[in-house]
Amino acid sequence: MIIRGNAAPCPLGSAVTIISRAFAHTQDFAGVPAVFARVRAGGKFGIRPRIPGTKAPGSYSISARCGGGNLGVAAHVTVVP
Repeated sequence: MIIRGNAAPCPLGSAVTIISRAFAHTQDFAGVPAVFARVRAGGKFGIRPRIPGTKAPGSYSISARCGGGNLGVAAHVTVVP
């Protein structure tokens, strides 16, 4: 799975924090698993997060932040057995 989006107007090279309880808990934001992507030209970002094989089946929300604010977008990923 690849998560892609647009973080404009976040500056080129800044970090986008992508948050979901579906992700492996190697890094976190406010106690919730998170991955970090860099903003590329045109505000684009993309990352391939790791979802553990032991993650319980179900629907998990995904949100993203940049520059101290929420990007205002929510998505969901479904983990199947």
